[in-house]
Order: sequence, then C-alpha cells, then structure tokens
Amino acid sequence: MRLVNIGSGFSGLDGWINYDRSILARLPKWLVRLAGRRGWIDKGYATIKWPDIIIRDIRKPLPEAKCSVDWVYCSHVLEHLYRWEALEVLREARRMLKKGGRIRIVVPDLDKVWSLYDPSDPEKSLWVFYFMGKNEYKKPSLWYRFQALFQRGHEFMYNDKMMVDLLVMAGFKKISVSEYRYGRMPDVEKLDFLLLPHS
Repeated sequence: MRLVNIGSGFSGLDGWINYDRSILARLPKWLVRLAGRRGWIDKGYATIKWPDIIIRDIRKPLPEAKCSVDWVYCSHVLEHLYRWEALEVLREARRMLKKGGRIRIVVPDLDKVWSLYDPSDPEKSLWVFYFMGKNEYKKPSLWYRFQALFQRGHEFMYNDKMMVDLLVMAGFKKISVSEYRYGRMPDVEKLDFLLLPHS
C-alpha cells in the first residue's frame, strides 16, 4: 500500500511517505532537541524521534501520481491553514487517492473546545481563545513572537459538521466521523495524537 502523511511533523512513521515543510521539520534535529531541553520550544521536542520527512509545502501539488495512494493521513494540520488552503489540500488528497482509497483527518473539535469556555474562570477560558487562534488581547511578548516563528497559529476551527462540509466541497462522498485512535487506517493507534508528549 502507498501511505501518505500530509503535514506529518514528528508524528510520521516508517512505511509512510511523510510530507512537511514546517520550520521545525527543516531544522537539524539536534537543534530541535536542544531547543526542547532548554525550554525555548515545547519540552516534548527534546525526546521525540523524528521520521524521515520529505520537505514540501503541502499547500501546493505533491509529487504523487493521480489515483496512486491508498491512504492519506492529515493530523493537526488543517486548523493551521486558512479554510481555502485546507480545501485545496483536501482536493489534492482526493486527486492522489485510488478508487476506494481513504483519508483520515484529525483536528481539534470546536464544539469540545468551546465547551471549556467559562466566563467565571478567565484562566481556563484562555485555552479556548488559544485554540481559536484569538489570544491576542494584549501585545504579544517577545518570547511569544519568537515561538510564533516556528509554528503557525490556528487559523480556522472545525466541528464535525464543518469538517464534513469541507470534505464534501473537496469532492469526497462517503464520510464518517470516528473516535480518537479508532478506525480502519493502518497504524491509527500510533499516528493519532492529542498533544505533544511532555518529557
């Protein structure tokens, strides 16, 4: 089977073709580990084993033939793109998939994130605005701006219906919603992740 992971980051696996172009994917891995140990970026990066990655901008056509891929996986990526960019990524994924091929999308659930909002608990509610990409009520610190160089914030959030609608717009027809680490995709229990594991 031909297995393609779009925007893989550190979560790619051997046996999958892992595409990513984030700054962290392009940096020497010793430097990423050092930055994690020093706390310059999330501490979890200090111990992660990175997969082989093909450096490629996933917003542009990928070097995969039409109807040549069995599975496409895209986890915690689409929310970092504008909605029109996410639509183009999904159309490209559909182009690559064989007849009967499948795609698995993982994004934060807007409904679950919004359920955390509690006006009586501002600290808890800050997480909601972080996930929504709107935590800019004050001038960002120099540290925050430095970290922003390495990761694009959340540009658009989805609930189940919004993601299904986007997939329909991209040309997909048989769409189902499944749970975390549950489904028929190879390696689903290894690839699905919630947050970066802290050391």
